[in-house]
Amino acid sequence: LISAGFGFMLNALVYMALMRVDILMLGLIADEEAVGLYRVAVEGGMLVAFAYGAATTVLAAEYARLHGASESVRLQLLVRQSGRLIMLAGCAVAIPLIVYPEQIITAIFGIEYVKASLALTVLAIGHASTFLFGDPVYLLNMTGHHKKITTLVAIGLFICVILCLALIPPFGMLGASIAASSALVIYRALACYTVYRTICINCAVVGKFPQEYRSNYSMDKEQR
Repeated sequence: LISAGFGFMLNALVYMALMRVDILMLGLIADEEAVGLYRVAVEGGMLVAFAYGAATTVLAAEYARLHGASESVRLQLLVRQSGRLIMLAGCAVAIPLIVYPEQIITAIFGIEYVKASLALTVLAIGHASTFLFGDPVYLLNMTGHHKKITTLVAIGLFICVILCLALIPPFGMLGASIAASSALVIYRALACYTVYRTICINCAVVGKFPQEYRSNYSMDKEQR
């Protein structure tokens, strides 16, 4: 229990670093004004991920139950259906932020923060893109593979730092947003691939189901 708890705590710490390293790197390379403006874009981008966080809180226990009962057919169906619903909810928030970032920032924070609108667009696109990969993170966490998540988050963190060093000097806030979004999408894509290879579940919202799932699904239909 202590070992598992420490593993989840480490996951949370590294993930928190991944979600904040762009701000830290921007502060080290750029000026305070850029950091203040960029934080507005970051908070707006996090709104896109709200539906994902709310849904996975409910779904996590069901993932563990179905996996423990070896009900791979139901788990695959749940993952695919919930992933699509989360994507719809997230896109409903992301699309206005992508299309009307200047108007939204002006209405909420004031005209002086409108410089953060392009960074907000990039971050919203990045968060929305992660929905294509469904919910691989909680799947790994709730099926006993949380140590793999630590490795994947560390890879994402490393990528984000490298991209920040390369992109912030020439592009400022835009470079930070591109680095953060790219690292987040790569991290989620790697997690999706790891789920496929580890527990034979395709958690992406599109694509074919694994052969093992198709065989189990056919057997389940015949039994019914």
